[in-house]
Amino acid sequence: RENFYILTVSESSKNDIVKLFPIVSRKIFVVYNFISNHLLENKIAPTPPTGELESNKFYLMIGRYMPIKNTLIVVKAFQNRSSTFENYSLVILGRKGWYDEFDKFVETTHDRNIKLYDFISDESLTWLYQNCYALVNASLYEGFGLPLIEAAAFDCKRIMCSDIPVFREILPNATVFFEPNNQTQIENLLFEQQYEERGFSNEIKTKFSLEKSTSQLLNILNQITTHE
Repeated sequence: RENFYILTVSESSKNDIVKLFPIVSRKIFVVYNFISNHLLENKIAPTPPTGELESNKFYLMIGRYMPIKNTLIVVKAFQNRSSTFENYSLVILGRKGWYDEFDKFVETTHDRNIKLYDFISDESLTWLYQNCYALVNASLYEGFGLPLIEAAAFDCKRIMCSDIPVFREILPNATVFFEPNNQTQIENLLFEQQYEERGFSNEIKTKFSLEKSTSQLLNILNQITTHE
C-alpha cells in the first residue's frame, strides 16, 4: 500500500486542492509560511534603496511581473493620481516573469515615479516595509501572501489587497480589501487620505513564526505516524 500526504501553506489552497481531488481530503495538511527570523532580527539599520525615495511617499508592490499578480491594473490606477499625490512613487519589487503587456506599458509611460527593482538587500526591504505609504497587492490568486504578513510584522502603515480567500484568511483585520479587477475602486483606495492605520505586528509575528510553523509540522508528523 502506497502512503502519501500533502502539505500546503493555507486553508484556502487546501480547499482548492480538495475541490480538484476530493480523494486527498484526509491526506492534506496545512502549515503556514513564516516570517524569516533573519529578517526580523536584522541587526543592521534599515537602509533605503537607491532611487530617491522619500519616506511615506511611495506605494510598494512585491511580486514577479506576470498576469496572475495583476500588477498592471495598479500601475494604471497610480497614473491617474491627483496633484496631491504628484510627488508619490510606485515601487515595484520583483523579477520579470512572462508579462509582455506589463513590460511594454511601463516602457511607454515614461513615468519617472514608477520605480522597478529586481533585487534589494534585506536591509532595504525592511526600510521599504517601514516607510511605504501603503503596501498594495492586487493578485488574482495566491497560495499564501508572504509580503503581506512581512509588511504587517514591520508595522506597515497601510495594507491594501485584493479580496481573495487566502488574504481574508491570513490578515482578516489588518488590511483594506478591494475587487482586483475594479480599477476605479483601486484608485479611490490609493488616494484616500482618511485611512485608519492598523497595528498588528506582535500578533502577526507570533502567528507566522518559525516556531509556530515548526510546531504545526511536528504535530502533523506525530499524527501521521500514530495512525500508520
